[in-house]
Amino acid sequence: MGFVKGRDFEINESDLVVTFSNDAEIYGAGLDDSDRVEKIMGTEFNTIFVNEATQISYATFQKIKTRLSFVRPGLTNKMIVDCNPRNRFHWIYKYFVLRQNPKTGNALPIRRIKKMARRHWTPLDNPYLTDDYKQLLDELTGVERERLYLGQWVDVEGLVYKDFENAIVEPFEIPASWDCAGAVDFGYTNPFVFLWLYFDKSNETWYLADEYYVPEKTVRAHCEFLKTKRKPNLFIVADHDAEDRATMSECGFQTFTADKDVSTGIQALMKLLSSENGMKLRIFRTCVHTIEEFSIYSWEPPKDSKNAKEFPVKVQDHAMDALRYFALRIVSKKHQVVTTSLEKIKKEMEQRPKSLSALRRERLTRFGIDSDRYGI
Repeated sequence: MGFVKGRDFEINESDLVVTFSNDAEIYGAGLDDSDRVEKIMGTEFNTIFVNEATQISYATFQKIKTRLSFVRPGLTNKMIVDCNPRNRFHWIYKYFVLRQNPKTGNALPIRRIKKMARRHWTPLDNPYLTDDYKQLLDELTGVERERLYLGQWVDVEGLVYKDFENAIVEPFEIPASWDCAGAVDFGYTNPFVFLWLYFDKSNETWYLADEYYVPEKTVRAHCEFLKTKRKPNLFIVADHDAEDRATMSECGFQTFTADKDVSTGIQALMKLLSSENGMKLRIFRTCVHTIEEFSIYSWEPPKDSKNAKEFPVKVQDHAMDALRYFALRIVSKKHQVVTTSLEKIKKEMEQRPKSLSALRRERLTRFGIDSDRYGI
């Protein structure tokens, strides 16, 4: 017979609350921005169900998990999440399939794993879907078919940096003597990104060792956090938003304007990621946001039987932009990596033979004659 409205439950449509005759309640809420997440932080739940969980961050998942604090005898608190698969670098794949901490890559504690369960199903397992709809999904091609019809976690087609996984390394303690550079991509609704890159002169390797990836805060608020971290001593390259760069300057972070040439920047970054000799770039496994962006950063697909444009899709590319700015800062226009240190360049310039006019000015200065005054 099922539940009957008015007898077994009532619905408050304005507050999205269903109240049952035994006083149990179901709340409906969105998690698509920080304000909505904060609204539920003062509420206790026995069960939380997250639909299409790939759309929320691991940080949001961690927050709402703390709300499983409602205690009632005979009930077991639990969280249920469902989703369509995405790529193998998504935090859900790492957490629920690989049973890893998405931030560190370390295995989850045994006590946590024992409390977890995973179910895999496809549209063929759903008795409420029509045969026509199942046929429609079966006719999909490529990644979309593998994800939506077969329920498989696969990477996107046409990745810009196909072999980026080869550049991922296990984290280690960065020596205090290593120089540091920073790269910034501004954002408010989108994340504000700050990357810390350290240079090992012994093997000419840059290491992306830390990332800051936070939306919905002012630049000034971001800078307050950045002050608690190591300040890059070489340079900070940033998106050329004049107002945001001025704010960073007021907060003590001088920046250089980024070269935003997309095609050249991609080639420069490709060179750094693939290089085995000379200048190269390696990425700490703990930089999870950057790695996830690498795993979905793809070229525009062809449309209407036309060739695709040589540009990447502009979706979740904030760390990619910051890394591109960095790559163009340290790679020359001809894509030859600049490996000479500033100190060495200064020393070489001092040792260069002086021009005849420079020698003449130097000799006149020795005799107390101002060469500029007399136009010599």
